[in-house]
Amino acid sequence: MSDRSKNPTQKGVPGAPGAGDAQPRRKSEPIQVVSMKTPMDRPEPQAPAQTPIVPRPKLRAISEITPLPHAQPRNLGYLAPPRDPAEVRSRRMRDLVLWSSVAVIVASVVALGIWFIAR
Repeated sequence: MSDRSKNPTQKGVPGAPGAGDAQPRRKSEPIQVVSMKTPMDRPEPQAPAQTPIVPRPKLRAISEITPLPHAQPRNLGYLAPPRDPAEVRSRRMRDLVLWSSVAVIVASVVALGIWFIAR
């Protein structure tokens, strides 16, 4: 037989029937709250006099914002726009400059680290 299946002792359990509580339990009573406000002090919620008018958004074409030759929309359907060799060269050059500068920065940090450790 496990410990859980046994009956609890009557001596140490407060509120158990037949335990002989020295103090009877009191029932809780509702707390009475008195409002110090008079009915005139309460602000009444007011509805807005008029619904604000929200301006409608204006849709603009991309060509108005960036009037570049490659930004002009062409009706090509599902086809990709034609390849621009000058744009490809400039993008490739930009990528090479970016990655070479990152490589130089990493190499200088490694060299400084080795110099400080060897010192």
